[in-house]
Amino acid sequence: MTARRIARPSVLRGVPLDRHAVIEASAGTGKTFTLEHLVVELVLTADVTLDRILVVTFTEKATNELRVRVRAKLEELLAGRVADADEAQVRAGDFWTLDDAARARLARALHGFDGATIATIHAFCQRVLRENAFASGRLFEEQQVDGRDTFGRALRDALRSDVARDPARAVWLEAALQAGWSIADLESLLWSCTQAKGELRPVFDPATLDAAVAAFPVDDARRMEGKEAMRSWGLPAPTMRKLGNELYQLALTVERAREGGGSRTLVLDPGEVDLDYLVEKLPGILPRPGPTGLACSAALDIARATPSLAAAVAGSALPAVRAELARRKRQAGQYDFDDMLSLVDDALRGPRGGALVRSLRDRWRFVLIDEFQDTDETQWDIFRRAFFEPDASGKSTVFLVGDPKQSIYRFRGADVETFLAARDQVARSGGETLRLERNFRATPSLVEATNALFAQDAAPFFTGSIRHEPVTCGKTESTLVDGDGRAVTPLHLLRFEREIVPTQLGALVAREIRGITDPGRPWRLDGRALEHHDVFILTRTKNEGRAMGAALRAAGIPHAFFKEDGLFQTDDAREIRTLLAAIQEPAHRARRVAAWMTRFFDLSLADLERTRDIAPTHPYVARLQGWKALADARDFERLFESIVQESGVLRREIFFADGERALTNTTHILELLLEHARRTPGTLGDLLHVLSGLVEGTRMPLDMEGNVQRLESERRAVQIMTIHKAKGLEAAVV
Repeated sequence: MTARRIARPSVLRGVPLDRHAVIEASAGTGKTFTLEHLVVELVLTADVTLDRILVVTFTEKATNELRVRVRAKLEELLAGRVADADEAQVRAGDFWTLDDAARARLARALHGFDGATIATIHAFCQRVLRENAFASGRLFEEQQVDGRDTFGRALRDALRSDVARDPARAVWLEAALQAGWSIADLESLLWSCTQAKGELRPVFDPATLDAAVAAFPVDDARRMEGKEAMRSWGLPAPTMRKLGNELYQLALTVERAREGGGSRTLVLDPGEVDLDYLVEKLPGILPRPGPTGLACSAALDIARATPSLAAAVAGSALPAVRAELARRKRQAGQYDFDDMLSLVDDALRGPRGGALVRSLRDRWRFVLIDEFQDTDETQWDIFRRAFFEPDASGKSTVFLVGDPKQSIYRFRGADVETFLAARDQVARSGGETLRLERNFRATPSLVEATNALFAQDAAPFFTGSIRHEPVTCGKTESTLVDGDGRAVTPLHLLRFEREIVPTQLGALVAREIRGITDPGRPWRLDGRALEHHDVFILTRTKNEGRAMGAALRAAGIPHAFFKEDGLFQTDDAREIRTLLAAIQEPAHRARRVAAWMTRFFDLSLADLERTRDIAPTHPYVARLQGWKALADARDFERLFESIVQESGVLRREIFFADGERALTNTTHILELLLEHARRTPGTLGDLLHVLSGLVEGTRMPLDMEGNVQRLESERRAVQIMTIHKAKGLEAAVV
């Protein structure tokens, strides 16, 4: 076949293939487009097979999208369904030569595409542990377990075998129980500390608190009521009064502590003293001379050394729980979702780290990390040691793709400082930093307005190392016009002179949407009439979204809630749990009556009264018995299909206003349970245990979005979502 010069994206001109690079991609500038074409560039020009390219993304959805796009691009190129480079592109070098050798590379890439590593960070780490068990010091056969459930078991063992037997720590456990805490409360606190992936600060030291209490000059502090000594300090009168009162109250509390209870008194019952006020005010006042100054200094020592009860309990119990958790998992050959990262990080730091680095660099020559602003320090440590740092074992090239302005997942552990530090390290290594500067998502007027809004020369929205660099519009002919054909102002600000209630705001939004989607004179984007699905409503919280949904429902506007959290905290999940409990034990009268009250039977209270002396052969009982037979045979696929079909819930739900939502949740939950049953063959009791843990929050879904509700409908409706859920999405009107 003849060779062709085909168009190659100009953005690849600035991407070096022989050294590390950071690609900063503002919203709408073609990040995924660049990634998929960079993979093609490596296959065609870097003499590397597809299986030696590692592409790491943030979510399963992004992984699947990128796999589809890369494969489609390879197929398109191999089939020749691409444009030839024009003269300007040839002069600029923006072309690939599609000859027999290039076609052979593309064919080889497609043939081995299933072996391509395009994965989430966690999936990549899981693969490293599985394929490099010896180098990582792990068992060859290990099982992934639910971290939340395993944590709860380890906590109870640690409390019994370790914490309760150590008087210095048992005292704080006893204090928590006396204060009304339950073991579930304690588990929730320690789990949240574990999820934060950090260390408790400040470290609680009971000896330091004891010493501070012993050294406090009670008599001098009690004389603070006069405040004469403070007058020469030049403090405002309200500050003197407040400070004097706090020192006096602290003296009373210290006296109680010395009489009985010790320093625990400060933690459990500090009386009326405001320790936070002392920590806030005294550092700016001290040091001061004389007994008064010494009393203030001693008060500050106590305030700084006194933790909250939660901090004291966490500081005393968490190390033991963590140690027990690690011991149990190690002994049983288990790991959880977060262990995938920490175990790889530990292995790279450990004595076999060099061997593991050599293995990884032999396996992958190029590494592309997407959404890098959403990574944390541990994740960068892994890639830095594995592929970035100079090593005699060989060279890998790393491409970091992200945008520090879009770092919004700090609550999940992401840290934009990691991105900034990595960017500096790439620069110091001789690598390249380039920016994608053309926005293909917005109209010219919106691009211009956004540049003005975030301009750095006035009052910059971003400060420090994060900057907004202006972009140009890549869709210069794009226009948005209203029903009269006039260009729409790209940004609107509504300011209310008095508080507006959600129903009023919802009605206002509904009126705007009716105007935008009016069939007689709709708004038009590039000539296309806008419909309801072209509109997004973004809210801060889920409750605000619900209020908006109620307003749209009242106005007759079709709408849907996009990726709402809390799938397992819905009534639908609780009703499925109730039904499965009855299927597990149909003879248990309370369980089956509870099941008959769910949507799967939909009996009224009057109907239930008539089931008091129901015969074992009655259809209601027989249905539960039939489902139990399927469960006992572990035929969960037929069981769940029968629950949806034979119960009549499918027919009933479609006649209710919220039936679409409930039905979507029901089928989603059953699908997730079926996936779990296929992964870990178990009984109905095992599934019920898993579901109960997810409902109660004592288990974690294995996927980051495992507790996210699906879109209830594919109908063309207004999409309501929180601001976090909107990241990466696109709509004509927001």
